[in-house]
Amino acid sequence: MRLFIIVRGPLINFTGQMTYFYSQKGDYMKIPKERKTYCPNCKKHTIHTVLESKRRKASELKWGQRQFRRVTSGYRGYPRPLPSGNKPTKKLDLRYKCKECNKSHIKRSTFRAGKVEFIQQ
Repeated sequence: MRLFIIVRGPLINFTGQMTYFYSQKGDYMKIPKERKTYCPNCKKHTIHTVLESKRRKASELKWGQRQFRRVTSGYRGYPRPLPSGNKPTKKLDLRYKCKECNKSHIKRSTFRAGKVEFIQQ
């Protein structure tokens, strides 16, 4: 039997700098304002400014949503068991803006956070 220990603390990126970490209170997640990451327009790693982008409303024209509306219409009711509850936090959509070409792209983060604070490093 293997035991896994999860440590919540600083994560180190490839430059040796701290990428993001939780504050002492545990409510704000601190993310650096600038980060070196891949730019799909320049096709190389450049320095980007990091911004939090607002999630847009899900489209009603997607196939899954159209199917859901079709199945739930009428007297049949909900097509699957009701979801038990919502997640306490959502995954972030971070907008990365390249400093060389000034183009931006959005990445869905791999972590969940309730409140985010951008810090200067």
